Amino acid sequence: MKKAKNYQIGNLLQETIAGVRILLVLPAFLLTSCLKPYTAMDHSQQPEVRVGLILDAAQAQFEVAEAFSVRGPDGKFQTHIPAGETWIVQPSGISEQPLELRTRDGAQRFTLPEGAEINAHEIKLALGKEQRSYHDRLRFHLTPSGKVTVVNILPVEYYLAGVLPAEMNAQFPLEALKAQAIAARSEVMMKLKPNRDDAIFDICGDATCQAYAGKSQRSALTDRAVNETFGIVLANQNREVVNAPYASVCGGHTENNESIWSGNARPHLRGVFDSVSPHNAVEDLTVEENVRAWLASNPAANCNLEGIAAPAGMAYSKKYFRWQMTFAAAELRDNIRKQTSEDFGDLLDLQAMRRGVSGRITKLRVVGTKKSFEINRELAIRQALSPQTLWSSLFVVDKTASSANGSAAQFIIRGAGAGHGVGMCQIGAATMALRGSKHEAILKHYYSGIRLRRAY
Repeated sequence: MKKAKNYQIGNLLQETIAGVRILLVLPAFLLTSCLKPYTAMDHSQQPEVRVGLILDAAQAQFEVAEAFSVRGPDGKFQTHIPAGETWIVQPSGISEQPLELRTRDGAQRFTLPEGAEINAHEIKLALGKEQRSYHDRLRFHLTPSGKVTVVNILPVEYYLAGVLPAEMNAQFPLEALKAQAIAARSEVMMKLKPNRDDAIFDICGDATCQAYAGKSQRSALTDRAVNETFGIVLANQNREVVNAPYASVCGGHTENNESIWSGNARPHLRGVFDSVSPHNAVEDLTVEENVRAWLASNPAANCNLEGIAAPAGMAYSKKYFRWQMTFAAAELRDNIRKQTSEDFGDLLDLQAMRRGVSGRITKLRVVGTKKSFEINRELAIRQALSPQTLWSSLFVVDKTASSANGSAAQFIIRGAGAGHGVGMCQIGAATMALRGSKHEAILKHYYSGIRLRRAY
């Protein structure tokens, strides 16, 4: 009996201690469960960026679910706007108040000063046939051409949260998303450097600069990639921020910056074979016959997904690694004539006059029955050959002869890659991440001699 009594007392003591522990832990649990998770985006030291969303349009249309206020460029209150309407901003024709804000039916109208702003948690802005959600501030400008430009003003990290899912699929591996976040942050920080007083925005919102989707495509994983790289940028050995261009699929080799754009060679933007295996050698791709052999091969490049267990979000890129397009001679002639305004007669030949280190054509000779002429720069070549812009200028040309007069009937273009090819290859970065590479190793592979540092 004594043993049983001691056992009962022991059990009672243990239960009492456990109860005390629960009471001690419970307040802490309740406190932490009510706290908002820490988000690096909320850090106050980050700069703001002005993103041009709509440029030189006749009008802009938006909706705000909540009531909002309109303020002038000096921050002074202009008017209070009730919720539940679709609003249009357009020129007013009044010099002192050059903008007009009206409901779609015109029942309510307000005149506004140049640079007027609205601020709301969520603003739905019409972009063509699409509607996207933005937050923070929208500023409206009347341009010298008498049209409307709309600018989103927000902290850089919130901007990046809208860039990342627009530039890289949210199904990509986390380390690739982190590399993309750092590259995109470096790009926007370089745009903030000039700080020109006459500029009404720092960076545009489409793929010409960096694709920016506002709040519309954000995901937990892309937000995490931005948060976990908060403030980190690419820098040279002098700790200066450097630009970090990137492209979708390099086709197996990236390109030198000076071959694609005007300006001096940048040490960190050197073309590299897209493989981390040092034994994989590539022949000189500035030589035509080497390019032909390269395009006919299936190199073990990072952006070659053959044999890779890649997520579904990467599948779109398979068609870009190696591709072929066929054009009727008359179709190609008309494309070139429309883009260049050159009257060269019938198209006889296309000749690569200069190639970059990746094999991309940077000077193309067009041979016609009336005359020959040259197209310079990679993008101009791609735009001239296809109304939708050719995927890449890394290509070779073959012809089929017409039975009637021996002139070309068709042009067969065999190519590789999608985009300009400078800097990071996005699909290559994703494959490196799938194989275990961290974001720093990915960035150092594509950007020669860089280091990572915090900009803020």
